[in-house]
Amino acid sequence: MIDTTAIFFIIVLIICEIFESWWQSAPTFGGVIEKIRGYYYTNIFLLFFMHPSFYVALFAYLYYGGATASVIVIMKTVDIATKLWLVQKVEEGSLSPEFKAMFSMPLSPVMMWMNVFIYPALLAFSVA
Repeated sequence: MIDTTAIFFIIVLIICEIFESWWQSAPTFGGVIEKIRGYYYTNIFLLFFMHPSFYVALFAYLYYGGATASVIVIMKTVDIATKLWLVQKVEEGSLSPEFKAMFSMPLSPVMMWMNVFIYPALLAFSVA
């Protein structure tokens, strides 16, 4: 049975994931990277604050522990690190032709909103 604190963490995580999907949404992957790049050059700390679900997942992990909760934190960390790496590679101009082609590919709307379902479900699984 899930307690009220877990329900609170799940609801807050859903809200944070909706926010992240909203500000990162773009028709192509390159558009997503451009939005991230804008925050990166405005202020790197602002970019980190634009990922509140990472902090919610981290607090849930610290509160509950467990392997599944740690997987969420690791996935969120790798996600942010990969985006920062891509922004850096775009600036250097050292992306492979495959990556450049991938940036112009259209994104399905479902793909931009999958995190709203995946991360809260993993959190619910880890606290149950």
